[in-house]
Order: sequence, then structure tokens, then C-alpha cells
Amino acid sequence: MITKTLRYWGLKDHPFKDAVLEGSSLNLFVNRAREIDDLEDALHNRVTGVYGSLGVGKSTFLSRFATSPPVKDLTVVLVQLPTDSADNIFREILASVLACIHQGKMKVKKSQSLDCEQELKRLEGTIAFSRLVEVGVQFYVKGTAAEKQSTVAEKHSEASARKLLNTIIRNATKPFVIILDDFHNIDLGKAGRDEAYFPLLNRLTLTIDQHFNHPNISFVITLDQEIEKYIEKTRRSESGAFSFSIGDFIALKTLSLEDLLELIKVRLAEYNWKRSINDFITTDALYLLDLCSDGHPRRALRLLRYAMQAVASKGSVRRIEIKHVKSAASKANEGFDETDLAIMKYIASHGPTSASDKKLEKVTGITYTPLRKRLEKLQRRLQLTTERTQVGQTVKVLYSFPNLKDLES
Repeated sequence: MITKTLRYWGLKDHPFKDAVLEGSSLNLFVNRAREIDDLEDALHNRVTGVYGSLGVGKSTFLSRFATSPPVKDLTVVLVQLPTDSADNIFREILASVLACIHQGKMKVKKSQSLDCEQELKRLEGTIAFSRLVEVGVQFYVKGTAAEKQSTVAEKHSEASARKLLNTIIRNATKPFVIILDDFHNIDLGKAGRDEAYFPLLNRLTLTIDQHFNHPNISFVITLDQEIEKYIEKTRRSESGAFSFSIGDFIALKTLSLEDLLELIKVRLAEYNWKRSINDFITTDALYLLDLCSDGHPRRALRLLRYAMQAVASKGSVRRIEIKHVKSAASKANEGFDETDLAIMKYIASHGPTSASDKKLEKVTGITYTPLRKRLEKLQRRLQLTTERTQVGQTVKVLYSFPNLKDLES
């Protein structure tokens, strides 16, 4: 739908709409090459965990991995767990695996007699079954009504689903990966995270170890962002070995400034923006966008939508300036500190900077100790690059931030 804002900007669709990326729209995915490589290397483990803050792009990352796996001919089964699947996980997994076999995306040995349609019918009510029905796949059992009645087996339980899944894994013609997306969003009622979520995850990983210990299979599970803190807490409180069966963890961090800039460029190009990035947003506005969103993609997209609206409402300019991002931040209830913005701009223009830089103290009006604490906080929030250097008897920490003039060329 073409809105007033889109007409003002000369666009037919919104480049920063908050839509789920799938299919061809995955080309709007920010290049997470390092994380893709890390996940590929981790597949020798039985279970790998992927975690990050809410909305950081875990589902998009895993959809991209499933759609374009880095290993040639690797089959990746993406299981999108519904929120009410706490007691139905292996039936959902089996349904998605059977759907892949039914669609010809993976194969089992011919010696293994497997009636996909029949087994999927036994999983009626699962997400994978529902989606196949939505696209017009019909499931039927040949024969008379009496034969149909006797032929259709009872619905799968978790135990029968595990048993059949184990058979499929052992008879798959090639190794494959099962991704359990949205596991971290499973509804556990009123129970707290420690009391329900982590024990559920522990039971799941132990069950995978017990029932699916085969070189044909590797599992990837999306996890709560507090997972590592929980494991460390449990290690400290437990006596003896810790039994949590996750081989590796892949952390999806918020976007760096370079990634945020690339995200904007890619989306503008996809929606036929004919001019340069400099004609869309000023450097100062981009610094503030990064600061207000903490490099979080969804928050940044929301701010960009509001900023574009603010530009259109004024009708006097055709690019986002710092005042428009401030207006967007106010509307989105995103706070920021002018001192932090001044620090970002100073480091970008002056190069690697330490907390003892007298010019920076003068620009910000704050002294060494509070300035050092601010720099440390900004480093965590915005992924400032740090480097330790020896100056006489003193070790200084130098903070670096990209100069957008170099990035925009």
C-alpha cells in the first residue's frame, strides 16, 4: 500500500517494513558470514545452540542457513515450533522431516518402507502437516471405507514419533541438520525460566543424546539469551560434572555500525532507491540511529520508519537529518544521551581514543573516570573496537569507531 510517506519519498513499497524474511526476501539479510561459518563448523556436535536478544534476527539467520546452507547438498530441516509445543516437540520434528521427504528434499534408503502420507496423516494438527494442506497437498488412504478405517493407524505419540524419527535418521541417504526455531518462545505458563525453560531444554538435549546418537544428524536449537549465564550459575551450584548436552553456542550480536549501514543500503537498493546513501541519511543521523537502537535491527528499522515519516511531514527536505532521528526516538520511546553521541562523533573523526584524551574530556565536559566508564559501556552496546597499547609505564585502552566517510565511498 502506497502511503503519504512513500509518495513523498518516491517509493512504491517501504524498504524498512518489519516483515519476516523468507524466500526471495532473504536477500535483505545482513551478511553474518562469521556466524554462518561458526555454525557450519559446529555441526560436528550433536546439539548446537544459537542465541541472541529478542528480535536480533535469529529466525532470519537460520532461515538463510536452511535456504542456502554453506555445505553443498546439505539438507536442513527447519522446524518452527509453535508456542504450545512443550509436550509435542518430537511430533513437530517428525512432521517437518516427513514433509521434506514427501517434497523430495531428502531421501531414505529404498530398503526402508516408509509411507510418508500415512505417517503425516498420523501427525495431523502439527505445523508441518497444516502447511502442506494449505498448499494443496492431499493425503488419502486407498481402498474401501472399511479398509481406510483399519489402515489408518492411531495418531503419533511423542514416543512413537521419536522411534520413527530414529529409524529415518539411521536410514537417511545423506547426513542432515534439524533446526528447532522458536524453542526459546515456547509457552511454559506461569513457571519461571529457571523452573521450567532450562529443565525442558536439558530434557530435550539429553533425549537427543540418548535416542539420536548417529553421525547422520545434527541439531541446532534457538536459545534464551540468558543461556550462558544460566549454565555458569548451575555449574557453580552443582557438585560434580555438569550434564548439559550442548556442544557449541553461536551468539548473534546486535549489528555493528558497518552492518547497520549495509542493511540500509541493501534495503534501499532492493526498493529501487536511485540516489546515494548520502542522499538518504546524514552521517550524524546514522550515528544517532545506531546509538538509539543499540545496533538492534528491529529497533533501527522502526526508527527509520518514524524518521522517514518525520521528513515527509515537514516537506522541506528529502533526507533524514539528526533532528528527524531525535523525533523518531521520542515517538519510539528510545532514549539517548547527547554526551554519548559526542563521544561517538569524536572517536570517528579523530581515530583511536583513550579515556585520558584531554580533547575528548573538553568536548564532553567529563573527567577520566566517568569517561572511561562511558567508553566501556559504549563498547559493549555498539561494538567499539578496543586495543591495548603501552605508553611508558601505562597501558592504555584505545577505542575505535568507524568513520562513515570511508564507509560511504
